[in-house]
Amino acid sequence: MLDEDRVPPEGPFDVALTNGLLAIVAAIDPAAVMDKRGFTLPASALLPKAVALGLSINQATLAEGLDLTQPLRHGRADDEWIQLGSRHLTALRELDEINGLEVLQHVGAHRTVDDMMVTLFYEKARAYAERDVRRVKDLLDVMDPEECDECFRRTFVPLGYDDSGGTMTVGLCIACGYQRDDDTAWDMYMAEQWELRWQHE
Repeated sequence: MLDEDRVPPEGPFDVALTNGLLAIVAAIDPAAVMDKRGFTLPASALLPKAVALGLSINQATLAEGLDLTQPLRHGRADDEWIQLGSRHLTALRELDEINGLEVLQHVGAHRTVDDMMVTLFYEKARAYAERDVRRVKDLLDVMDPEECDECFRRTFVPLGYDDSGGTMTVGLCIACGYQRDDDTAWDMYMAEQWELRWQHE
């Protein structure tokens, strides 16, 4: 999209760089991507952290890309004709070769981001399995993804079964990060049981 000038480049570049850095830095040290208030760090702070962790990135070119995109995104640009160059996009793509990302190969094979994220989730689970299996679910008992209560994507993964064999349990959405806690899961389970009882009376 950036190469074909189909969208303004400053937005996608900034978002892709920030999320990419979050992924590769967190793969080494999850605490390194958070500030003291619990918020994730911006790309400008993640770049030096990535270098300090020994990651091979083109820091100078990526920092230059940020310097170009930030004023444009926030309406402070003195020259609206300043644009990203191919070297900035090349440096951005090279991040995908680092452990923690490696997702670009999947883009063309999936119709939606949700489908791709589910595939990536299973691949990561398989990578941590002690032995190779045809279906990682057979070893790790990973549940089929369901619709998330927050973002409504089919990317919520329950972490077990409830007392009736259903999936009104704690879990995590691998798309938006929503986590269903014990109290919420219990309330949902009880509401479902009351509704089932009412239907059979």
